[in-house]
Order: sequence, then C-alpha cells, then structure tokens
Amino acid sequence: MLLEQIIANNQSLQPYEYVNTEIAEDGQRLVLHLASRKDTAEERCPYCKGHVHILGSLSMRLRDMPVYTGTRQDLEISYHRYRCQSCARTFCEEIPFRHPETRISERAASWISSFLRFNIPISTVQKITGVHWDMIKRIQKQIMDEAIADRRRKLLGEGYKPKRLAVDEFAIHKGRRYATCVMDLDTGDVIWVGKGRTKCS
Repeated sequence: MLLEQIIANNQSLQPYEYVNTEIAEDGQRLVLHLASRKDTAEERCPYCKGHVHILGSLSMRLRDMPVYTGTRQDLEISYHRYRCQSCARTFCEEIPFRHPETRISERAASWISSFLRFNIPISTVQKITGVHWDMIKRIQKQIMDEAIADRRRKLLGEGYKPKRLAVDEFAIHKGRRYATCVMDLDTGDVIWVGKGRTKCS
C-alpha cells in the first residue's frame, strides 16, 4: 500500500515504527498506528541524567494532515513512560512529530500555518481542515508571536530609536474595558499595549 510506504519512509529517522493502518468502514477516516522502538539505553533521566527503565506504555492520538482529500487522518502513537533508577522520578518519552502542547502533528500545524500566512480567515481554515477553532487560533498566535519577535530582533540590531509616538485607546469586551496602545508614527510599529487607561511610565 502506497500510504504505508510513505509513512514507513517518513518515520525511518524517528524512534517510532509504523505498525498498521486502520480504515473506517465508511472510508472517511484513517488511523496510522506508530509505536516507539526506543531502547532504554538511549534514554536518560532529564532530572539527574541517570539510567531509566520502562514503567509502562501510553498512547496518544494526534490529528494529522490527510493524504487523501476528504478523509480524516489521525496518528495513534504508542510511547513509553520511564522511571529513573537513581532519583525514582517518572517522565514520558517525547513525541518529536507532535506540535508542542497540542494534539496535532507538526505536519498538520504546518498545513494550517500555510493557510493562515496567506491571511485566510480562521473560519475558512476550520472548514478546510476540520481542526477545532481554538487550535487554529493558537497556531495563529504562535505565528504572530514569531513575527513580532523577529521584528523586535531586527529593530534592536539596527539600533532602533523611535522619534514620534502616537498614543491611542480602544475598547475591548463591548466597550466595558479599555486598552492603551503606543505606536511609532514613522514606521507603524506597535511599541507597547496595556489594559486600562492609566498612565504608563
């Protein structure tokens, strides 16, 4: 099966191996099962760097980018939980292709990001991908945070010093609460944003 070959090749450099593919009766969902093949000798305690042993196995399902149009695709990951032989602390094996603090794969996150970077509305991205609105919103925030950080580093590297400032306030939560914004009039960069109307130093 072509799909199995693709997954096996993609995971060949990862500490996980392809197990099988589960296909729903209606053909609308694929679940790719992957299992950790990491040896305990390769793992060290993140707290004391001691040797560990496998305490048990866990599983996690991640939403993935579909290979076939109109067919939802998930990854069912079996991974290890370890206990340190020195400090007795427990921890779980990392899943390298999981997007941080989410239940989607890095590939799915990149897929969603590609839509958002072209300014496609979240509602449209949700209809295309089937991923929950909150998850798409979180990825959008990550894109914005990265862009702001890159802009800040560039300005600092150029010795940026604003010459003319503009201060404005705007309503949030239907006018019941307010926030204040400070901008550079020449470049349009937002320098500071804070809740309330109070004077800032």
